[in-house]
Amino acid sequence: MNWKGFTVIHPMKDFYQGIRKLHIGWQVWVLIMGIVNFLIPAFYFHRFEAQLSIVAMLVSMVIGLTLVKIQGFTKLLGWMHILWVPLVAFFIFQMESTPMTDFYGVWIRILVVINGTSLIIDTMDVIQFYKNKR
Repeated sequence: MNWKGFTVIHPMKDFYQGIRKLHIGWQVWVLIMGIVNFLIPAFYFHRFEAQLSIVAMLVSMVIGLTLVKIQGFTKLLGWMHILWVPLVAFFIFQMESTPMTDFYGVWIRILVVINGTSLIIDTMDVIQFYKNKR
């Protein structure tokens, strides 16, 4: 692997080409994760939880692009959401103090469901990747 002259453009292009090759259902799933973790929190950026979601998404993208650079678009990309483990735990605790009386409270619950589901999928993907590498 050659990091000399590394730019984010090539891994980003490879990442999005990989997504476009997925079944349409998985493409929609990726879009939903982007909306829940990045777009919706942008409307609540003055709230700590929204800032945390956006930062976790940005760091996840850096991890994902690095994995694409190293390994290509593989099931190993499940590691990119590793920060969602503490994020989901934090948001579960926030649910107690955040009622569903407005969309913000609903969003927190949607994020827990979407990211929790993604973590299950990611775990299965990473396990499958390592089983097939032997």
